[in-house]
Amino acid sequence: MTPALSRRCLAIFDTLRTRVGSEQAMAKALEYALDATSRRAIAAEAGDVDPKALAMLEDVAQHHGHTLSELRAGKPYTWVAAVRQEAVYVARAVTGVSFPVLARYFGLDHSTLVAGERRFERRIFCDEALRERVGRVVEAAREARAA
Repeated sequence: MTPALSRRCLAIFDTLRTRVGSEQAMAKALEYALDATSRRAIAAEAGDVDPKALAMLEDVAQHHGHTLSELRAGKPYTWVAAVRQEAVYVARAVTGVSFPVLARYFGLDHSTLVAGERRFERRIFCDEALRERVGRVVEAAREARAA
């Protein structure tokens, strides 16, 4: 276990000790933290994402003024989630890449990406400008892929 991971586990343990009375709940939270760290390590080595899907993910990130590594960092900021949701939506619409493959790439659980795509679809439904912009991106990507 790395020193950074040890410090993270101890911090989580201390926080839970003050908030939760059950040792069983504390053990479960520590297990989750270790599992999330393992997923990120595995995702760093994930090479099964289609290169065209990666290019689309990167294009969406750059459109918003960010890098793909910022989206992969697993930061819980709203802007990261919103851009990641759009990138996943476009990549899936054009290439059909699966949620588990993308989840391994981002170091997240696939259900997080499923929920994010649903949330993004609701945003598209309500925001006409976003719907048109994403539609243009998807169409351009499909045409480029077909050529």
